[in-house]
Order: sequence, then C-alpha cells, then structure tokens
Amino acid sequence: IVGVNRETGVLTFASGTVSATAGDAIYVDGDKDKMISGLAAWIPASAPTSALFFNVDRSVDVTRLGGIRFDGTALPLEEALIGAASRAAREGGKPNVCFMNYSNFADLEKALGSKLQYIDVKVTTDIGFRGIQINGPRGTIQVIPDQNCPKDVAFMLDMSMWKLYSLGKAPKILDPDGLRFLRISTEDAVEVRVGYYAQLGCRGPGFNVRIAL
Repeated sequence: IVGVNRETGVLTFASGTVSATAGDAIYVDGDKDKMISGLAAWIPASAPTSALFFNVDRSVDVTRLGGIRFDGTALPLEEALIGAASRAAREGGKPNVCFMNYSNFADLEKALGSKLQYIDVKVTTDIGFRGIQINGPRGTIQVIPDQNCPKDVAFMLDMSMWKLYSLGKAPKILDPDGLRFLRISTEDAVEVRVGYYAQLGCRGPGFNVRIAL
C-alpha cells in the first residue's frame, strides 16, 4: 500500500501488487489468525457451524455457545438497542454495556434528542469514557463509542461474563532470559521487547448480543 485516503476510504497499491476487493480483510503482516479472538469471534455474524472453537462444537446450541444475533437494520437505532436488550433478557442475560462505532454513536445521539442521558464511565481513577445511558428490561445499559468497533455493528454485553486471561501481566517486558534490554551490536542503541500471552474468554456467550444496525 503506497497511499491511503482516509476521507474516501480508498487505498492505492504499488504497481504490480495484488489489489484488495470488496469484502477482503487487511492485516498487519504476521497477525492473521495469531491474535486474540475478539468479540466478532465469540459472537459471529452468522450462526456458528460445527467447526471447533476452542475445541467446542457450537452448532449444538448456536445461541448459548455462539451468542445472540439481532437484526436491527430495519429499525430506528434506539429501537434496535431496546429490542436487542429484550432478546438478551429473554435468554436470561443482563447486558450492561453496549459498544458501537463513533458514526453509529453520533446517530444515536441525534436520534435521542432531548431524551439523551450522558454518563461518565470510570475504568480507573485516571481513565474514563463518556457514554449514553439507555434503559433495558433488566437495568440500565451504558452505550460506549469505540473506534475499533465495525460500522453498523454493536455488541451488547454482560461484562461479568468476560475476562482477559493472561500468562502474567498484559502487556509486559519479555525477558525470559532475565535480560530486559538487548544491545544492538551495529548501533548505539538498545532493544526492548514488549508483548503478552493472553486470550479473551467468555463464561456465557448466550447472554451477549451482536446487533446489526
């Protein structure tokens, strides 16, 4: 890739390279199928097949093992969220957070108008987010914008079901040999390697919803 137009979403490829087409995914070199399995893997867009996911055949119960899929494309945005929350409640879930793209979040702000209720979500004493609070059948739900969430997709989650499991801290300085710094023999510099060994886990996929907007 030799050029990126972030306004139009157009990528320019070097002459002689294979260009991308609609539906293709672009990865950082070396990342494909080697990164953490995220929300889209735990709650896929279509019902999971018999292909094993962490050694589990999710096709035997696609909702309990593969999450809830709610189609809200024909509904106003706020009605789609309420409908998804009701579906989760029917399955026994109690979602309390909903993540969506900034574009969809802006549409929700405009749609709610005078009914808009902002809420400040504190992760730590130094880190927080501003979101929108909506009422679900089993309590309030905090809608949080996330630049990494795909457009026209929202994930409504019961956060008590999710945990990042890791071998030690994530991230951390990788020093299995006891050396935190490595001298670079050809330069006046040192090298530090930072990484983690982790995977996202979910105790109850069937209490969480993937919403098509």
